[in-house]
Amino acid sequence: MSEELTESPPSRGLPISWLLPLTLAGLVLLALGPVLVLGYPGARDNTSRLLRDRTELTLKAVVEPLVTELHRVREQLAYIADAVRAGDLDADDPAAIRDFVIGALAATPPVFGIAHIRPDLMATRYNRMDREALSEDWRDFPPELEAIEEARVTREPRWVGPVWSPAVLEPIITVRQPLHASQGFRGTLVAAIGLKELSGMLAAVGVETRSTPFVLIGRERVLAHPRLGGGGIWTRPADGSVLPKLDEIGDLTLAAIWDEPRELGSLASFRNAQGHWISGPEDYTVFVYRAVAGYGDQPWLVGTYFPSAASQRERWIVIAIGLAGLLLLAMALFAALRLARRLGRPVLALAEAARGIERMDFAAAGGLSLGLVREDNEAMNAFERMGTALRWFETYLPKALVRRLMASGADVGVGEERELTIMFTDLADYTAFSRGRHAAEVAGYLNELLARVGPLIEASGGTIDKYIGDSVMAFWGAPEPQDDHADRALRAAREIAVAITSLNAERRVRGLATCRLRIGIHTGPVIVGNVGFPGRVDYTVIGEAVNVAQRLEQAGREHIGTAEAVILVSAGTRDALTDPTLAVSLNPAAGIEPRAWRVDGNGDPAEPPVSPGASSVASP
Repeated sequence: MSEELTESPPSRGLPISWLLPLTLAGLVLLALGPVLVLGYPGARDNTSRLLRDRTELTLKAVVEPLVTELHRVREQLAYIADAVRAGDLDADDPAAIRDFVIGALAATPPVFGIAHIRPDLMATRYNRMDREALSEDWRDFPPELEAIEEARVTREPRWVGPVWSPAVLEPIITVRQPLHASQGFRGTLVAAIGLKELSGMLAAVGVETRSTPFVLIGRERVLAHPRLGGGGIWTRPADGSVLPKLDEIGDLTLAAIWDEPRELGSLASFRNAQGHWISGPEDYTVFVYRAVAGYGDQPWLVGTYFPSAASQRERWIVIAIGLAGLLLLAMALFAALRLARRLGRPVLALAEAARGIERMDFAAAGGLSLGLVREDNEAMNAFERMGTALRWFETYLPKALVRRLMASGADVGVGEERELTIMFTDLADYTAFSRGRHAAEVAGYLNELLARVGPLIEASGGTIDKYIGDSVMAFWGAPEPQDDHADRALRAAREIAVAITSLNAERRVRGLATCRLRIGIHTGPVIVGNVGFPGRVDYTVIGEAVNVAQRLEQAGREHIGTAEAVILVSAGTRDALTDPTLAVSLNPAAGIEPRAWRVDGNGDPAEPPVSPGASSVASP
């Protein structure tokens, strides 16, 4: 049976090297995970809403000044119409009309001129620049005839345009205000706003909002744009249309407004606007716009655009919040794992030390590193003290025996009769050697000898029963059964004889006294088991076979002669050998049975000629 200890059954549960890190990591995730999961979308949503609100405010800053100015124009004309209706203003009095119209021009900067068209299509036009009244016959102008006919049946103002104005050579929009008095229909007032004036207004707004505002009619025609303002002369499009196309005003970004528009995914849904972004020719650009109706024959698309970098800071803040959250979570997890490993390391060390103790490796309980937890440190200190005690303990109780006892099972201590092979060794002339010598020298001599003998016995599977002064008692075949226990004992004896020869050679070189060893071996039935009382027992063998082995060793005094070691073997041992060649007659000529031999310096049986009395022994 093997001397290896029976393996412990596998323990249940997770190892602490996994459980503690997973627990701490789970707690970190439980604590920080919801904050990150809820906080990042919240920050993203808030930022998105802020960006949306800012974008809508930018658009509002474009739309409201434009609408406010147009509304002011209409209100000024409505004021004049109210004065005519109330009789406070005579529509047939050119001087009175002039004063009111000049006041209206002063209050409405975008308007470059106001005309009073009488029912007979004779018109008086007032320009902002010279403020002179110019009388003109508009009877040949179909639009004006239409305006007069429409004004006869309504009192509400109406925006018209855009139309091409041959007078100012640019597109204009107009607002028509019918004039009705108690005397009846008195004509209509027409205020004209040019494309340049509208574009100038947008240019001022664009400076304030740091964006580029625009007004489109449909998706292709530009009604107003900062590039169209100024004092230059407007050139009518070559195709004869009233308004230029997107690609005709020199704004490459606006020209690409409808090229692969993409949804503004980073913004919350607009409430009063629409928008998209494009990968434009110059930059990633955001467009935001709103339909404005009531200022002409078609609704306007009033909007503005700006580089996406204008909102890049806010987007990066949101991204930074998310990355910072993930980084903090990763750092917390890393710290938790490090802390868990640090906390679990002492426990793992204790578990490994416990496994070492189980393997009878008492040194495993030493050198344990202290950790962060006081209780762990106390346990490790206690374990080290236990290991120190066990190391002292193993010097008195053979560790190999304990291992074999543990490997043999719980009932090994029960006494039982079994056939074993028993060995006794003894030093020749030990008493004479020790007389007069210092105790330390004697102990050193004895320990040096036993250091050679003991390991060879244990290596062969033998059990050292006890040390009796300079003698050693050992046996084979227990606690674990050994079918070849006699062979093991004889081989061990021969190896011991060789070791003694080698030891003597070393001691001669050092000028020390040499030793001679007697070995007696007998095989027979004995009682083997624990002998003693509870709390203090010996695992030993008792019986007549033990006495025979001891007498064989003592008989070696008569036969050792000058040899360094003599081995005497009983007939019982010879008969128990599985390898008969181990028992060799040392003196066949003397007619002695192969029951004993003497081992010389080289460890082999000595051949004749030697004195029969000094080299061989009869069976006891």
